[in-house]
Amino acid sequence: MNEGHVAFLALERARERVQMGDSLAEALAAVKRTTVFTTHTPVPAGNETFDRKLVRRYLEPWIRDVGCEPEEAIDLGRDNGNFNMTAFSIRLAASTNGVSRLHGEVSSAMWRHLFPDGASQPVGHVTNGVHTSTWVGPEMRTFYGQHVDPPGSSACWSRRRGRRSARPRRGALGGSPGPEGAPDPLRARARPGAIGAPRPRPRRAATGRGPARPHALTIGFARRFATYKRAFLIMTDLDRLRALVSDPAHPVQLVFAGKAHPADREGQEVVRRLFSSPTGSSAGSSSSSRTTTSRSAAPSCRAATCG
Repeated sequence: MNEGHVAFLALERARERVQMGDSLAEALAAVKRTTVFTTHTPVPAGNETFDRKLVRRYLEPWIRDVGCEPEEAIDLGRDNGNFNMTAFSIRLAASTNGVSRLHGEVSSAMWRHLFPDGASQPVGHVTNGVHTSTWVGPEMRTFYGQHVDPPGSSACWSRRRGRRSARPRRGALGGSPGPEGAPDPLRARARPGAIGAPRPRPRRAATGRGPARPHALTIGFARRFATYKRAFLIMTDLDRLRALVSDPAHPVQLVFAGKAHPADREGQEVVRRLFSSPTGSSAGSSSSSRTTTSRSAAPSCRAATCG
């Protein structure tokens, strides 16, 4: 289960086993044995809580189907007097993990009270990855094919990614100035396409000072505009931001992509604040469609939102 949003699927799995003849205790135990839970954001906005009476109202059909007491069902998610979806998920999973080592430590401190064995770090961790086939550009794909696979080998790096053997050979990543021998020139060739990718996406024609700079350090924020993701944090010190993006010797540009959920008014306000921040002497690009809007947020700071 990925976050608590989907946790009620565990109840449905238990209901199906009860209908096939298991007792409720047996069904819940079987579900727990075969469930792993990944927790995410360690802030209240990412760990939903509901009034116990409201949850009881919506769980009544399940309670009737499995033949349990209402409080028995509610107690599965009990935490601080409410029904907590994360607590509910932890109780119905054989193991719980975060998405980085530090996140596992933080989550362990948050939820240790739910683990009766007193483990010092009950929440483990995995490291998030990417879909390599669509993440790696064609230039780097060719490079990896030449340098990751041993000479004369029929193995393909794309089939071996993630294994310890799928690493560049010693010396492959440095020393060679040619574009086919070192990754930096390859990145330089790929960068204009990546930087230019957001430009056609806004829904109205962009205006401003020309295209984004392909050789500038580019910082991307491509996420849903929920308040806890703190997209606006970089705008809290505009003087420092202007100094960063206006340095001709070390150019920096920002690319924002994403939108707020149609029902998330606070997230929509983050979008509006971000793209209406003081722009100094810079003209910006703009687009608008429902909650999606775009304008450069500081001198030389390119911003785009992709709906």
